[in-house]
Amino acid sequence: MSTFLYEKTVDGLLTAVARAADSMVEAVELRTADDWQPTLFNRPTEIIPDPDCAFGLLDELWNRASKRLARRVLYAAMSEGEDIGTALVAYVQQVRRLGAQADDFLADPSIKRVHDVACAVGRELHRLKGLARFRRLSNETLWAPIRPEANVVAPLALHFKGRMPSETWLIHDVRRRLAVHWDRNELAWVDAEDLPPENPELAEEEAAYQTLWQTYFRNIAVMERRNPRLQRQCMPARYWEYLVEVPRRSST
Repeated sequence: MSTFLYEKTVDGLLTAVARAADSMVEAVELRTADDWQPTLFNRPTEIIPDPDCAFGLLDELWNRASKRLARRVLYAAMSEGEDIGTALVAYVQQVRRLGAQADDFLADPSIKRVHDVACAVGRELHRLKGLARFRRLSNETLWAPIRPEANVVAPLALHFKGRMPSETWLIHDVRRRLAVHWDRNELAWVDAEDLPPENPELAEEEAAYQTLWQTYFRNIAVMERRNPRLQRQCMPARYWEYLVEVPRRSST
C-alpha cells in the first residue's frame, strides 16, 4: 500500500489524486497529515499543492470524458469527505482506462462514492445560492457569512460575481476561515489576518433593512399552512444561523 499525504485544500487533494493516479500503483491511499498514523513499513509520499497540476487533471478529464465528469471530480474534492481522495484516484484511473463510459459503472464502489459525494456538494452549493445573506458593513462592503459542510466558497463567489457585479462584497466561510472578495473588477482570496470578525460593525441603515425584511417575512407567511418539517427539509437547520429574515438563532 502506497500512501500519499496531501494538504487539506482542493488544490492539495487534486494534486495528490493526479500524482497517485500517475504512479500506476495498484493499491494507494490518500491521507491528510493530521489523519495519517505512521507505521514501521509505510513511508508516505508528501505531495505539495500545485494548482497547475490540479487543474491540469480537470482539463484532462474534461477532454477525455466530459465537462460534467470533470465538475463531478471537482465537487467531490470540495467535499473534504473521509477517504474521498482514495476513491477519486480509483475513479480517475477507471476514466483513463475506459473513458466516459467508466462514469456509468455505479456498481464500482469508488465510482458510486464519487457520484454520491459530488451530488451532496452540488445540492449544498445550489442551496447557498439562495440562502447566502449579505449584510452591509460600516465600510459599505456587503458581507455574507456562511458555514457550509463542503468547501464551496469559490464556486459560490463565481455565481455572485455574475449576479452582483456592480457591488463590492465578501463571502466568508466562517468554519474554514476562508473568504473571497469582489471589488467590482476581480475576485481575490482574503488573507486570514484580514478576515472580518464573526460579528463585524454593520452600517447604520443595516438594522433598518433587517427589520423591514423580518416584517415582510412575517407578513407573507400563511400560518395555517405552516409546515416545520417541510421547512427543515427544504432549508436545513444548519443554514438558519446566518439568515436575516428571522431573529438570529442557534442552528441546533
